[in-house]
Amino acid sequence: FARVLLDAVAENKISATDLTAFDVRQIRSLNDAHLQTRLSEIWGEVRETPAAKQQRIQDLRAELSSHVPSTADVSQGRLLFNQSCAKCHRLFGQGEAIGPDLTGANRSNLDYLLENVVDPSAVVSKDFRMTIVLLKNGQVLNGLIVSKNEKTLTLQTQTDKRVIGLGDVDELRPTTLSPMPDGLLDNLSPRQIRSLFDYLKQPAQVPLPENAE
Repeated sequence: FARVLLDAVAENKISATDLTAFDVRQIRSLNDAHLQTRLSEIWGEVRETPAAKQQRIQDLRAELSSHVPSTADVSQGRLLFNQSCAKCHRLFGQGEAIGPDLTGANRSNLDYLLENVVDPSAVVSKDFRMTIVLLKNGQVLNGLIVSKNEKTLTLQTQTDKRVIGLGDVDELRPTTLSPMPDGLLDNLSPRQIRSLFDYLKQPAQVPLPENAE
């Protein structure tokens, strides 16, 4: 089935954007070298998750799957999403449509969420690869090119959106990395992490905390 699916994408019978990260990880799990090569050519970067990140995923899976009474707060989880994720991702119709829309993603699957949050560059569509922008004044920027015309390009960095004149650009260097930063969970407490993941798994929108601005 995987070969037939990739053939359909290559022949433009199916859009590459219809292949989700979950689909790609499933194909990668077949451990077929030919399929891996075709995935990279047709869809984008696919690589093995480093051992340290695999351990981090295992630790988080054990913590989030434990039967200890949860102290999670899904409203706080929504607030954390707004602060950390909504600059690039939409969920339930809210947020920026720069990265993939998460509303229809396989969010009920904890492994899917952990793999994409802990190691965002393991599976990266060509449409969402980070580009390094070298300017003629010596400045170096990196982010996702969200639009480009004959005179300018618009670059979404981790902090803001910048419009850059093409005449100011010395070189564009596409990478195989996701603009989504590593270590997104490193500064969150265990309760915050649980709240964020519980929110991501919700089937419908939840209210923000009463004290949220």
